Amino acid sequence: MPFDFALGTRHNELNIAMLYPLFVDIQDKRCVIVGAGAVAERRVKSLVSHGAVVVVIGPSATPNLSAMAEAKRISWKQADYEPSQLNDAFLVIAATDNAAVNAAVSEEANRRNQLVCCVDDPSAGNYLTAASVERGGIIIALTTSGASPTLTSIIKTRLENQFGPEWEHWAALFSTIRTSIQSLPTEHARREAVEQILNDNFIIEQVAFGELDRAEEAAKQCISSLSA
Repeated sequence: MPFDFALGTRHNELNIAMLYPLFVDIQDKRCVIVGAGAVAERRVKSLVSHGAVVVVIGPSATPNLSAMAEAKRISWKQADYEPSQLNDAFLVIAATDNAAVNAAVSEEANRRNQLVCCVDDPSAGNYLTAASVERGGIIIALTTSGASPTLTSIIKTRLENQFGPEWEHWAALFSTIRTSIQSLPTEHARREAVEQILNDNFIIEQVAFGELDRAEEAAKQCISSLSA
């Protein structure tokens, strides 16, 4: 059962309404995954792609995880779970095919006040992993709070279609012109500038073709017209 960090007590279930959406830097952080099957593999790949130092615990592993360990992309402890394996872990994932082991991992991690996700029983952990759509500096995360993985997948597909690859260029453009937008005197003016830029047909066309220099010049003209 999850640990209440504020009160030091346990809940019978994860209080979805109280979850705080948060993006966490796991670069160079020790992340321990107990389990080395297909479910664990998906989590491992995501953690590695975000720079985590990943330790996998399990007597056997999928071929891909074994290959990643051989290439030293992850560390694989070929053993059954023991509580000491969670030492110094920033984040823990219980991802075995044994509910009792997952429960024991979650309970120990909660006791240590570590971030922990239990893949077969979200209520045993203290955070949920969100699905995400990434477009350069834009990250859209979503969860249905465990209600329906299928619904999550459908919503993610819709977001991917709505925010296509060109939004990576939009992110780069707004990063470049951020200072110019911030120089506008009011929040209303800043919002109006962003809206104008997003709806300008010429800028849309330039962004679509990756012509960011031209898009930047036109965007700054929009900003100047509002600051005059």
